[in-house]
Amino acid sequence: MIVQHNITSMNANRQLGIVGNNLAKSTEKLSSGYRINRAADDAAGLAISEKMRAQVRGLNRASDNAQDGISLIQTAEGAMDQQHAILQRTRELLVQASNSGVLDGTAENDFQKIQDEIDTLKSEYERINTDTEFNRKKLLDGSYKDQYLQLGANNAQGINVTIKTTAWDPDLYLSKTSTVAKGTAGSASDKATKVNGKVVEDTTQYEYNSQIFTVKESYVAAQGNGSTITKEDADAVTTDFDNADPSTDEQALLKKYGYTADKAGGKKFKADIAAAANKKVAVTDVDGKAISGLLDNVDTMIKSVTTERSKLGAVQNRLEYTVKVDDNTSENLQSAESRIRDTDMADEMTRFSKESILQQAATSMLAQANQ
Repeated sequence: MIVQHNITSMNANRQLGIVGNNLAKSTEKLSSGYRINRAADDAAGLAISEKMRAQVRGLNRASDNAQDGISLIQTAEGAMDQQHAILQRTRELLVQASNSGVLDGTAENDFQKIQDEIDTLKSEYERINTDTEFNRKKLLDGSYKDQYLQLGANNAQGINVTIKTTAWDPDLYLSKTSTVAKGTAGSASDKATKVNGKVVEDTTQYEYNSQIFTVKESYVAAQGNGSTITKEDADAVTTDFDNADPSTDEQALLKKYGYTADKAGGKKFKADIAAAANKKVAVTDVDGKAISGLLDNVDTMIKSVTTERSKLGAVQNRLEYTVKVDDNTSENLQSAESRIRDTDMADEMTRFSKESILQQAATSMLAQANQ
């Protein structure tokens, strides 16, 4: 019989310490919900889990980025929707202006009222281009080019977005004074000006960058480059052209601007240059033949806006799919990370109960050994 060492008590005490340590770990896992609370619990599992967490958080942020991109696209597309409405109304007005058999074509009557509304629509159209913005970024003024949207959790997982602007066609202008006449020749032999219906810069001079119309042998012809019309003269410059018996070349020139003429007699038309009328030159005809060209211009603008809206719609659809993919990938990664790092509560409760019983048994045996 040994009296110097109580081996039974020492063993019971050691087992009680082991059980107590296991019980403490089990309690920690149950209370925190994590199977891995420190690297010592599972070093490899912790490393894998942290990488997955980085991916999950990156994907969640990327999903938010894509949703912000959708909001931006919706802002731009909504503004273009209003531009479409403006263009449709402008086209409607041009169709109305083509009805020259009914409308009063004098300067202060029907044509001018139609032109006034077109000018107002133009101002709003251009204001939309200038003022539409998202988070202080201009969207439709032509400056939104190759803007990067980060759509993934890692580097270089994104797209570049460009929003093209559709400028107002400067040729959309109805002349306030236009006439059609027959048979008078040579009345414009000393008159010439540049005419092309384009916007000119608001400087001290108006530069019309096209050709001079002159009269050659009583026919309207194109000759060389034009000269500069000063601002002071702009309101007063009105040029009449009369053409009695045009050749093939002259007919081609007239046709370029929407007019026709034949051997039976020429067509007289008038070009107005007026600074007050938005600094444009207009060549038009009260019988509506030139307006058909303006309708083509509006149709081109409508097509351009439609094309850009279609592109934005495609980008929006892509971003919506991106959100779904990011959210789904994030969900799957969280599920995988949870299996590595989180506590299986049922399994851990079983282990806790076991350790608790062992602790009670060890305590009882230790007390018995010390008697």
